[in-house]
Amino acid sequence: MLYEPKDARVGVEVDYFDEGHGKFTITYDGLTGNFTDGEIVQLEDTGEWKTHTFYLYDAEFANGFWLPEEHGISESGKGRRSWE
Repeated sequence: MLYEPKDARVGVEVDYFDEGHGKFTITYDGLTGNFTDGEIVQLEDTGEWKTHTFYLYDAEFANGFWLPEEHGISESGKGRRSWE
């Protein structure tokens, strides 16, 4: 676990199929809050597999990211994978 990292950068690679014109992000346990969003990745409808690296400059990973058993996608996508 990282607690109050100083100048720490964590890279999270996500493989995705680029289809349609939606967008997605990741949500993680950050120093600014348990539900910190990464940048938004726009789909470009290329029909290809792509990889995006999210660089997290404030990741805490202190077990602060909790979702109840019956969680669903909220309108804001906070605390969940958000696919559109």
